Amino acid sequence: MKPLIHIALIGLLGALATSCNQPFEPDGPANSKLVVYSILNGASSTQFVRLSTTYDASSAPSLRGASVSMTFDGRTVQFRDTTVTTTDASGAPASIPMFVAYQMPITGGSKYTLRVTDPSGLGAEVRSTALQPPYFALNNAKVLSRSVRSQIILNTTFGSFDGAFVMHFYLDFYAYVNGGWELHREEVPVRSYEESDGTTVKVFPSLDLVRTYSASRTMVPIKYDTLQYDQTRSEIVSRYTAAPVVWLRATFVLSQIDDVLYNYYFVNNGPRDNSTIRMDQPDYTNIPKGLGVFGSSVMVTMTYPLAN
Repeated sequence: MKPLIHIALIGLLGALATSCNQPFEPDGPANSKLVVYSILNGASSTQFVRLSTTYDASSAPSLRGASVSMTFDGRTVQFRDTTVTTTDASGAPASIPMFVAYQMPITGGSKYTLRVTDPSGLGAEVRSTALQPPYFALNNAKVLSRSVRSQIILNTTFGSFDGAFVMHFYLDFYAYVNGGWELHREEVPVRSYEESDGTTVKVFPSLDLVRTYSASRTMVPIKYDTLQYDQTRSEIVSRYTAAPVVWLRATFVLSQIDDVLYNYYFVNNGPRDNSTIRMDQPDYTNIPKGLGVFGSSVMVTMTYPLAN
C-alpha cells in the first residue's frame, strides 16, 4: 500500500506542471523546460522519478528514453524507464510513465544527487538530503484500555529539524457486516465541534512546522484528547451492531516532509490573496533551469494492541 500511495503522490505532483505561457499572452512562444518530480521515500526501498516537459498545451508530454541516475554514499544507481499501474483519485486504474529503481532504501542524513539527461538536449542535476527518521512512543499505553483517564501523549524526537510533520491516529478493527467479518480503519480526530444546525464536525490533524515544536526541545509531546478517542470507539460500536466489534490495534503514523516539499505544498495550497487580481499560478521549484521538485519524506508507524 505505501508504494502505491507514494506513486500516486508523485503522479499528482507531475499533473500539477503548468505550461509556460505568460499572463495575457496565451499565444506566446513556449519555452521548453524539463519537469522533474521525485521524492526520496524513507519508508520504501523502491524510488521513483517522473519526467515531462513544458509546452504550449494543456498537459505536458511524458519523457521516455531519458537517462536518470542518483548518486549517494559513493555509489550510483541507474533508474529504469517503465510504466507503473496505480489508481487515480476515483479509484480507477491508471498507468503512469515512471523511472524506477528497486532495492534502493534511503539512508537518513545522506546526500543524494539526481541527474537527468534527455535525448533532446534537456538536462538537470539537483541535490537533496534525506530526512533522518523521527522516533516516537506512547507515554502510557494503558490509556488505550479506557481504564486510565489521562491524555494520550506520544513522546516524539525528530532526527531532522526540517520541513513539516503530521501525526495520524487510527483504530483498526473487525466489524460483522452483511454476514461476514470486514477489516476497518477509523481515524481519531484531534477535536470536534457542533455547527448551529447540530451537525458534528470532526477536525483531523494537518501539517505543522517541525521547528515550531522542536526548536528548543529534544523531545516533543504530541497529544490527543482521550474524549475524542472514547467517542470514536463508541461511534464504531453504535454503527456495527450485528456482532461485537473485534478491536485489533491503535496505529499511529508520523509523516515528515522536508522544506522543499513543504514549500511546494504551501505555494500550491497556502492562503490566497483575494483582493489581488492574478492571472498566473505561482511555481515553486528547486530544479535548476526547470520545474518540479526533488525532496525527501519519511514515515514511521507504531502500533499498540487494543483490548476487547
